[in-house]
Amino acid sequence: MWRLWIFVTDFGDTAVTIPLAFAVFAILAAYRQYRLTLGWAATIVSCAAAIGGLKIGLAACANCIAISGLASPSGHTAMSAAVYLSLAVILAGPLPIPWRRVMLGGAAGLVLAIAWSRIALRLHSPLEVAIGLLVGIAAFAAFRAALAQAALARHEAPRLAAAWLGGAALMLIALSHGTRWPAEQAIRGTAGLFQLLLPWCS
Repeated sequence: MWRLWIFVTDFGDTAVTIPLAFAVFAILAAYRQYRLTLGWAATIVSCAAAIGGLKIGLAACANCIAISGLASPSGHTAMSAAVYLSLAVILAGPLPIPWRRVMLGGAAGLVLAIAWSRIALRLHSPLEVAIGLLVGIAAFAAFRAALAQAALARHEAPRLAAAWLGGAALMLIALSHGTRWPAEQAIRGTAGLFQLLLPWCS
């Protein structure tokens, strides 16, 4: 069971979600889906900035912010929710309504599985996973609202672009799954720098 949860959690690693986010950005830009491209970039950057800021702030001020079960919100969960749910909305745009529900349900199931894997592997507490999930869903909701407001869900996701996106996403996930980037080490290093600059937090 342990290996299964490791397999699942690797779908949420930055080694998968960040390259996938860049690939989606590049394909949308190549197809001149400029509003979608900007909306996508804003979603991913805002999610990464929010969860990264929370991680750094909590790590730097761990002694000032003593909340049981809260040390480092789950970045895997946050980025997975933002990337996979937003991508699913784009891919589901040209599909009939029943298939849209299948697409979105599958993405939601993957995100929840990744979230639970962080708890099952004892890498995060339920509170940390919940905060990560809230950050990711907030970013996704903003992306969904942008699509709805500009009426882009159907008009700016042509079938050819959706097919390329889906194929490229699956290929990239298959190639990068199982690799891991040292994101947490970088965050701890940044938090250490903040502790030097803000000694009252240490």
